[in-house]
Amino acid sequence: MAIMMGALMINGLTPGPKLFQDHGPVMYAIMLGLVLVNIFMFVQGRLLTKAFAKVINIPVSILTPIIVIFCFAGAFSVNSSTFDIGTTLFFAVVAYILGKLDFPTIPILLGLVLGQLTEENFRRSLILSDGSWKIFVSSPVCIIFIGLIIVALALVFTAKIKDMQREEN
Repeated sequence: MAIMMGALMINGLTPGPKLFQDHGPVMYAIMLGLVLVNIFMFVQGRLLTKAFAKVINIPVSILTPIIVIFCFAGAFSVNSSTFDIGTTLFFAVVAYILGKLDFPTIPILLGLVLGQLTEENFRRSLILSDGSWKIFVSSPVCIIFIGLIIVALALVFTAKIKDMQREEN
């Protein structure tokens, strides 16, 4: 849901009760596209599942280079720039390191998708409050959300500490 909201807002469509009133043709085109994609995926899944399952029979030593070549070809094809290949290589190394350190990928993906939107709204809040950080603790709802974030972080950290202690024993 967060990715969908982020995608809408990046394209200038503000989610809310008037979304279909203000941007009806675009939203109905998106909805029709989603229906058609789901129908296509259903047919494809029913007819080609056995063929797709045979991919696991391809040795990793063959499949990995093919995937890497397609990734770099796709990165180059966007702007026909070798800089994009370097950027892809850099982030591939970062992803490899994060994978070895057991970082979860979902929060990183959400951060990449929603980061710009969050930063813009953070700046907008500070502008509305003349640079005062008190705006983030000015209502009970804000305080409740901050408390929930602190509790969630505390639970994650205590679970990680318990896992580390269990691994040591």
